[in-house]
Amino acid sequence: MKKLLLMITAVFIFCTSMSAQAITPSPASKTDSLSQLRQEYRESTTDMKAMVDSLKALRDSLRAKLLREQQVVKEQQSQVYIKKYGEENGRKVILGKVWTGMTEDMMKDSWGEPDSITVNNQKWGKYTQWYYGDITYFFKNSKLIDWDQEKAEQEGK
Repeated sequence: MKKLLLMITAVFIFCTSMSAQAITPSPASKTDSLSQLRQEYRESTTDMKAMVDSLKALRDSLRAKLLREQQVVKEQQSQVYIKKYGEENGRKVILGKVWTGMTEDMMKDSWGEPDSITVNNQKWGKYTQWYYGDITYFFKNSKLIDWDQEKAEQEGK
């Protein structure tokens, strides 16, 4: 029985040492493994660089297409304003100019919606004030009669 127990112990120790050697990689296999990982890293880096370059090309193409489309929209908008307000006033609206006598519609087409509007109806006419930031525009019966930039000028000093 002691012999059997001694033999089983010897076999166990032998198997354990053999499996430990199999698990512990040799320096040569470590080098091969690192070389393989390095190669995989280089390949994935090359693939990622190619994808980034492809995305940059797509971005540039889309940016160019967007600029062309914006130009087309601007030209169409110009034609609409010229047809709506006439050559001279249409060009002023397109350029965002403000002038005495322009209508509320011209102002809205030129500058967009105001921040707020105040309306006063009097027996001698309708007065409105349009506010764009620090600038107030005064309309009488939907025609621009004056504007006030005093606040904006004082804050700028």
